[in-house]
Amino acid sequence: MMLKKTGTAALFAMAITLLGGPVAHAAGFVYANALAPLYAGPSGGGSVGSVTPGTPLAVVAPGSGVREQVLVEGWSRKGSDAVVLQAPGLNIVLAKLTPAARAHRKLLGQRRDRAGATWEHVEVPVWVARRDVAASVNTVWAAAYKLYSARCKACHALRAPGTRTANEWPRILNVMEKNAGFNVQQAALVTKYMQEHAKK
Repeated sequence: MMLKKTGTAALFAMAITLLGGPVAHAAGFVYANALAPLYAGPSGGGSVGSVTPGTPLAVVAPGSGVREQVLVEGWSRKGSDAVVLQAPGLNIVLAKLTPAARAHRKLLGQRRDRAGATWEHVEVPVWVARRDVAASVNTVWAAAYKLYSARCKACHALRAPGTRTANEWPRILNVMEKNAGFNVQQAALVTKYMQEHAKK
């Protein structure tokens, strides 16, 4: 895959793809441990978006307060810049952004998919609460698997994430959320886990 101006977070995401799954913490990255709010600054102010569990965030400024500055990097379909996805056409949501956050996004490159749609490779500087991130993505996935196995095997045998594609899992899990008794946070965690470990 050829990219214009490939950033650090993009290289990390490509490494995850090439290795076939999540890897341990790399220096300079933290991972969202929940469906967490994003902020415009180190203190005060309301949310300017949200980030999904397991999303790698490149640390810009660790800070000494309750928040640290990070970069969200991913892909948005041209004209749909409120949502940042992991890759063009792959419906793994990394973040959702308000206009305030989108005003600061940096365009790293573009590409067209087979259908002719234009995708923009973007990087967005934001702040995240330190309590909402983990040093290792494996910590996030362990919590997700524990929840998935506890709730879902009550009704049926556990389905391996690799039995479906990343784009199929959200629709399937939407149907099962009520039966499993998931709240919004739990549904986001399990959905992202299943997508990240889905059939390639």
